[in-house]
Amino acid sequence: MRLIIDAGLELRLIRHETNAIGSKANPAFAEWPRICDRIDVMEQYIENLATEWRLNSKELSERQRRAEAPSLQAEERQRQQFDIWRDISAIKSVSDLLEETGDRESKLKTKFATKFIEPYNSAMGMMINASLVSIRGADKSAAACHR
Repeated sequence: MRLIIDAGLELRLIRHETNAIGSKANPAFAEWPRICDRIDVMEQYIENLATEWRLNSKELSERQRRAEAPSLQAEERQRQQFDIWRDISAIKSVSDLLEETGDRESKLKTKFATKFIEPYNSAMGMMINASLVSIRGADKSAAACHR
């Protein structure tokens, strides 16, 4: 959960930076509005994931604490631990993340893939392409100066 919170914080920092530039245009990135849109999709996914976990975490934590009580017999402890894991796995967002361990086709259909990985790859691709165009342009200008 800490990693999800950290990812959300990082995306909010990026959001503050993009808001400072504005969502209409950015001279460094021709695809700036689309990049901002992809960041929005990732941010919303992380927020939903954290919210869903927050709604379930207190009850699950209390059950976990009770399941670790030294007074419980080993068999009862194990049963309670299994029940808690089953209930954690049943949380929609957690279930979706667990699909990431499945086959390739299943992985591509998860919300994690469509709402985080795909937008991330898309935004990064647009930013890298813009950087390459900029570098190529600088290389051509430098070559022209040396002639």
